[in-house]
Formats: sequence, C-alpha cells, structure tokens
Amino acid sequence: MNVMPIIAGNVESVLALGPSDPKNITEWTIIKANTIALFLQIVKFIYNSNWLRTGLSISCISFDPNIESISQPSVENTCSVLVFFRQIYSSKDKLFENACRFYIEHSDNVLKTGWITERMNVFNELLKRPPFPFNITEYSTKEFIDVFLYGSGLIHPIRGNLKPQNKLRDLINKYGKEKVAFTIHSCFRQLLGYSIDIYHVIKRDFGYWINEKGLTSPNIIDVYDLFKSSLRNK
Repeated sequence: MNVMPIIAGNVESVLALGPSDPKNITEWTIIKANTIALFLQIVKFIYNSNWLRTGLSISCISFDPNIESISQPSVENTCSVLVFFRQIYSSKDKLFENACRFYIEHSDNVLKTGWITERMNVFNELLKRPPFPFNITEYSTKEFIDVFLYGSGLIHPIRGNLKPQNKLRDLINKYGKEKVAFTIHSCFRQLLGYSIDIYHVIKRDFGYWINEKGLTSPNIIDVYDLFKSSLRNK
C-alpha cells in the first residue's frame, strides 16, 4: 500500500489522509467550537473579498530602489478586511493560533497535528521577522501591521497617544508611501496564505466532528445567512 508522505506546507498531502476522529471529547467546549467556526468564517470573508481579487504588483527599474509603478487594492477594499486580519494575528485575539491549538488538542491524528503545529510555528515566526519585500528593519511584521492599523486611525480613533501616528509618518517619509502601502498588502497576503493552508485541514475535520461524531456545535451567528434575505423580491 502506497502512503502519500506528509509534506510541510502541502495541504493536499494532509487532506489525502481523510477525516480524523476527535479526542479529549469531554474537554470540548462551545468556546472552542465558536473559535474554530469564527476562524473559518473570517478566512472565507477575506478569500471572497474584493481586496483579494484586486491585483497586487510593482514595477521597478533594475538596480533602482525606487518603484516605477504599483497596482494595489483600493482604500475601500483594504478597509473591508482590516478587522478580520486584526483578529487573525493580534496578540489579543490570536484567532489563527487559538484555532490551531484547539485543533491540535482535539485531533486524534498525530500526522495532522504535527503538520498544523509546523504551520502555526512558521506563522508565529513570520510575525517576528521584518516585513517583506523591502528592507524595512525597524519593525517586525507584527509591529509593522500594528503601526499601520493604529497609526492610520482605521481601527481605533487617534486620541492622546500620537506615537503610532508618528511612527507611520516616519516610515512613509523614509521609504515612500508606495513601499509602505505595498508592504502592508504583502504582509496581509502572507497571513492569508498560512490561514488558507490550515483552513482546509481544520474545516473538514471540524465538520466531521460536529456532524458525524456529535461534538458540541458552534452557536455563532452565520453572517452569510444573516444577510441572505428569505423574502421574495417584490
């Protein structure tokens, strides 16, 4: 019998294993179910967003550090996904990490939990590294996103603490607005890439645990259903 090897970063190699049974069933809670369900819903939101559909590219002249042209999502499309990314990476919400940890705690397949653990570790290492692709060394990826979110005032209003705003302005003055903007989108797309990796693995087993094995199901509001009218058009 040929068994497909489990390859780090290769989702298909994990999905080939099929559904896996849950463990530690008595320790499963509605909070864990809701956390995983919310993570899956948020990744779906971002994946279906106009922000992701919009192209992201730059053009540079060889050996010239300046950007010649840039194609990127609009302000409106970018703002539509900010709160979702904040939940995925922020130290307060840790939605990516918590979804991984709850899955690892309750999956009975050591190959899958090892694969998810590796993805979680790589994701956390990404947050500690300088942002890609430009040589912006003042901040880690996490710190850089924080500077943008809080310095721009798009997540919280800027009141007495002007440090985030000043940090963002300093970055723009030093690197130029095009490099800062492109790096923001690049960081978000990296976060989404890792989120999509684990999404496919967790989603299938999560559904199997709920529908076939009787684990407590989530009770979060299905926002897709909320905005789907049950009334006939007049």
